Amino acid sequence: MLEYLEYGRARAHRVISSLTDADLAKTCGPYHPHAGKTLEQLLQINLAHVREHGGQIRRFLAERQPA
Repeated sequence: MLEYLEYGRARAHRVISSLTDADLAKTCGPYHPHAGKTLEQLLQINLAHVREHGGQIRRFLAERQPA
């Protein structure tokens, strides 16, 4: 799991560091679930989603810590 996390982190850094303002302003097509939203908005939505799951993992681990 840690290897996969590192893979995802490296990929995110690579992709995000290469984005331009024009890339961030592109919008999703009409058949996309987030039609009309910009890539920048999608990245913000995804970040919130990742944070939510991070919180769930932290709670899961904290509940299983020995007293």
